[in-house]
Amino acid sequence: MNIQWLGHACFLFTSQDGLRILTDPFDESVGYPLPSREADIVTVSHHHHDHDYVRILPGKPQIVDSEGRHNISGLEIQGFPTYHDEAQGSKRGINILFSFTLDGVRVIHLGDLGHLLSDELLAQIGKVDIVCVPVGGYFTIDAQQAYQVVQQLNPKLVLPMH
Repeated sequence: MNIQWLGHACFLFTSQDGLRILTDPFDESVGYPLPSREADIVTVSHHHHDHDYVRILPGKPQIVDSEGRHNISGLEIQGFPTYHDEAQGSKRGINILFSFTLDGVRVIHLGDLGHLLSDELLAQIGKVDIVCVPVGGYFTIDAQQAYQVVQQLNPKLVLPMH
């Protein structure tokens, strides 16, 4: 698997067979070059300008922006509902965590997670090899909370974002 960080919460995961998964594409206001990359699948953790700018993407990627199980191009993606804040979404709305297994490696992208994970959700998520975790604070969990979430998930590799 090849992993490229394109800025903010946007990563491009490419499998050995060439399947491309892009996470949370952002608009020009974020300040990085736009992530206008070809992708087969695009996950959108929530519908804010800095996480769902899919209209710039070339081709016709499959967009996944809801919780539940999605099977696209032979890849199962699981969306887990969470909140964008510590007040059960009353400040900034919902957020979806997305997990998938690519080349035998289980990845979870936490989007703009705004709280620690419950024991129930941890049980649903299961084993994680790579976690993309926000560390920005204010709009997401902060560095201390990110550390706690990493401890909860116990991955092999941590990719900080935001």
